[in-house]
Amino acid sequence: MEAKQTPSRGTYAVLPFALFLGGLISWAGGANTLSHEGFPILIWLAAWAFLINWIGFAFAYAFQTEKFYDLIGSVTFISSIVWCLVLVPDPSFPGYLLACAISIWSARLGFFLFGRIRRTGKDGRFDTIKPSFIRFLNAWTLQALWVLVCVSPAIAAISSEEADASPTPLFWIGMLVWALGMGLEVVADNQKSRFKKQAQNTDTYIDTGLWSVVRHPNYLGEIILWTGLALASSPYLHGWQLLALVSPFLIAVLLTKISGVPLLEERATQRWGHLESFQLYQKRTPRILPSLFGRKNHP
Repeated sequence: MEAKQTPSRGTYAVLPFALFLGGLISWAGGANTLSHEGFPILIWLAAWAFLINWIGFAFAYAFQTEKFYDLIGSVTFISSIVWCLVLVPDPSFPGYLLACAISIWSARLGFFLFGRIRRTGKDGRFDTIKPSFIRFLNAWTLQALWVLVCVSPAIAAISSEEADASPTPLFWIGMLVWALGMGLEVVADNQKSRFKKQAQNTDTYIDTGLWSVVRHPNYLGEIILWTGLALASSPYLHGWQLLALVSPFLIAVLLTKISGVPLLEERATQRWGHLESFQLYQKRTPRILPSLFGRKNHP
C-alpha cells in the first residue's frame, strides 16, 4: 500500500504567494482604469476569479473529482471578460476584439479538455493531488491566478481611462500573433486526439506532426497566443499598467517550470522512460522551443 504523502513546507506557501501575486497584478493593472463601487474593475474580477475557483474546489474536494476543473477554468475566463464588458460603459473596438479572442480560445479549450476527461474518466495529473486538501486547494487557487495573469493586460486595456482607443499597428500585429498561437494549439490538440483514437496508439506517445518538432507544441501555441494578446493590449496601457505586460513571461514560467511541462514530462518518463525509442525522442526533440538547426542527431 502506497504511503500517504506529507505536504512539504512549500505546499503551504502556494496560497499566500498566489494571493500576493494576484493582489500585485490587480493593483498595477488596475491603475488608471475605470472603477466600480470605488474599486478598479480588475480588482473585482480578481476577487471573482478566486471565489469561483474556491467554490469549485469545495465541491470537487467533497466528491473527490477533477472532472470539472478545466470547465470551471473556462467559465472563469469567459465570465470575467463578459463582466468587464458590462462594467465598462462604452468598450472600444479593440476591447471587443480582445474579449472575443479570449472567449474563443477559452471556449474551445474548455470544451476540448472537458470532452477528453469525459472519455478517459479522469485526469492523471490529479491522482496524487485530490486526496490532499491543501494540494488540491492549491491547484484550484493556481487556476484562478492563471486566469488573472492571462487576462490582466486585456482587462486593463478594455477598462483604461484613456479616451483614444482606436486600433494601432501594434494592436493588429498582436492579434496576428494570437491567431498564429491559436492555430498552433488547435492543430497540435487535434493531431494528438486523432493519434490517440487509433487502436494501435492506445498506450504509446505521439512523435508525429507538430509533436515531432517539439514535445509540447500545444503549450508553445498557448505561450504565443498570450504574447500576442499582451502585444495587442500594450498600446492602451500606461504607467503602472505596463507591469501587466509581464503576463506572457509568467505564463511561460508556469507552463514550462511549474504546472505544465514538468508534470507531463514526469508522467511520460514513468510510462515510457524504459523504451529506447522514447529516450531517443527526448534527446532529439526540444521540449518547447523548436531547434534552429533542426532535430538533433543521436546514434
